[in-house]
Amino acid sequence: MSFIRFAVGATVLAHAIAAAFTPATAIAGAQDYRFEAAGPPVKSGKGTIVKVRLVHIPDGKPVPGARLY
Repeated sequence: MSFIRFAVGATVLAHAIAAAFTPATAIAGAQDYRFEAAGPPVKSGKGTIVKVRLVHIPDGKPVPGARLY
């Protein structure tokens, strides 16, 4: 039983240390981004497909890997 307590304690300590040295992620507001058309609309069956990209307004660069769900 003491080995299990030691293992759990070591795991908790390791996670706490890792969290302390992980750089904080900056949180941006929705007003810092916009959607732009990434090409003309394309007819597909009964609907239309519109490709868009998410752009970070302060630097004007597209956000790589952005997905819409």
